[in-house]
Amino acid sequence: MDREDLIDYPASTVKKELSRLARNLFLQGVPFAVNGFLKKRFYVRWYKMWEYARSLAYLDIKEGDRVLDFGGGATLPVFYLAGKGCEIISVDLNDKLVSHANEVSEKKGWKLKSSTVNLCEKDIPVQWGVFKYIITFCTIEHLPTGNRHTVLKKLSDRLISGGIMAITFDYGQEAPTENPLKGPLDVEELILASGLDIIGNRDFSDNEKRYRLKNNSKYYPYTFGSLFLKKR
Repeated sequence: MDREDLIDYPASTVKKELSRLARNLFLQGVPFAVNGFLKKRFYVRWYKMWEYARSLAYLDIKEGDRVLDFGGGATLPVFYLAGKGCEIISVDLNDKLVSHANEVSEKKGWKLKSSTVNLCEKDIPVQWGVFKYIITFCTIEHLPTGNRHTVLKKLSDRLISGGIMAITFDYGQEAPTENPLKGPLDVEELILASGLDIIGNRDFSDNEKRYRLKNNSKYYPYTFGSLFLKKR
């Protein structure tokens, strides 16, 4: 993660669009979720924006594209893509987030459907079909390693040929979350488990930048990583 990434086009443009959406939702009295917490808010912090804007800018998702979101129930990116006219299915185990997302979608006439199907225990429903894009923002590291790899393979199997998966995750030895990717070996295992090809860089690269970010009541030297994986 590099804060400077948000200055450059096209991430800077997507950042502005996401910020505008956050303000509009706030003025409409519509809450959205960050890190599983649903409330009315008019902005997201820069490091969450790094996850969202950089990934969405890289994917360049268009109206009518089919997108599968894993773990982002009622989040800003899900509402953003739905508002662009994408057909999106969002999977989250939080009943409250799923219900809220479906209610907002119905009111706005979006092609957004949210589900609580547990992909650690069940397969992706056949009727969902296949997708051009899959997004999962800081979710995969909350799964035990075995489940993480199994879920990732289930997701990648639903990509069309040429489809892309964008993943962000807590990264590094200092990351305080349940099961972070602690180093390059963990990332390499993730890529292999997906069965997809890394794109962008030849290999995952750590710029060694760390930021003092708050997690619960404490501050940690923190960073996120991201991957863009493509199906042949």
